[in-house]
Amino acid sequence: MEEYASEQEQVDELKKVIRENAPWALGGVILGGLLYFAYNQYESWLDQKAHAGSQKYEDVIQSLSKKDPATAVKQLDVLRSDYSRSPFADQAALAVARYQAEAADWNSAKSLLADVVDHTNDPALKEVATLRLARVLRAMGQRDQALATLFKAAGGRDDGVIAEIKGDILADGGDVNGAREAYTTALNSTVPGLVNKDDVEIKLNALGDGAAQGKKP
Repeated sequence: MEEYASEQEQVDELKKVIRENAPWALGGVILGGLLYFAYNQYESWLDQKAHAGSQKYEDVIQSLSKKDPATAVKQLDVLRSDYSRSPFADQAALAVARYQAEAADWNSAKSLLADVVDHTNDPALKEVATLRLARVLRAMGQRDQALATLFKAAGGRDDGVIAEIKGDILADGGDVNGAREAYTTALNSTVPGLVNKDDVEIKLNALGDGAAQGKKP
């Protein structure tokens, strides 16, 4: 009987603990369920947002393919307003800026690329925009700004793509020695696929024998 009493006491004590803590336990279960539901809802919202952003991006690309930049710019404005945190907004901006640059609409391309550089949260897209901005500035004859922009893109390194653009800018300004050095760096790049070395060879050969003079603007 004493053994039974001891076991019964243990059961009674367990029931007491459950009674006293049941509200807290139930609250924890409810809270956990609510958090799980909220998380799933948030994930679903993100998926819907991403899908909508992707569709808006496709709309921009289609307008550009139809050679309708005015509509593309309007669609881009909506995309950047409603989906500013989406990478699709930056990618669409790069696409529009490229179209503008190919149409020699330099000021529009410069403005759009500079905005991507200043506001994107994607380091890869930031670098792409920075390099394209340097090319646009070069085309506009703003060589000092182009070199300064290129320096920012370099981030302490001197890879093939950056070296080639640097060579183009220096060659435009008559700095033959500097251009030759930059093109040589581009040719020695060990990263495959980023530099068309045949094109760089042509540019390097086009400098001729004037390298020793090192003419500068």
